[in-house]
Amino acid sequence: MDKPNSSGTKLPPVFGERRIGACPLACYIRLTKGKIAIIDPWWFVELNRHGWKAVKRKGGWYALKTIGKRKPYKYFYMHRIIMNTPKGMECHHKNRNTLDNREANLENVTVERHRDIRQVSRLSKLHEKKPQAGTSDLPMKYR
Repeated sequence: MDKPNSSGTKLPPVFGERRIGACPLACYIRLTKGKIAIIDPWWFVELNRHGWKAVKRKGGWYALKTIGKRKPYKYFYMHRIIMNTPKGMECHHKNRNTLDNREANLENVTVERHRDIRQVSRLSKLHEKKPQAGTSDLPMKYR
């Protein structure tokens, strides 16, 4: 539920547990750069202990934790921890929101399957592009 701040205005929940009635829906973890990761309530206590960064990769923003003060750092992605993704496999975000790390949104897939899924989504985006300037379905007299 929304909680009032010191000035009395209500703020949306930023981190912690959000409930509708008595049903927990999701928890939020603050990341750097003003980003927020969405996780299941049962992961909140474990994952909120650590400091998480928001990093931009080719596919979008990801929640990342680094260990070590000198290079080479060890990198841990939140979605791979949640799904316990083995080496050689990928963790796919079903709704394409890379900061939505709820278990229902994640699935472990092979590298080949993940490539196929991403290829299909790219092709569908090509067909959704807007028409070029100057082209229209309207007759010439109405343009």
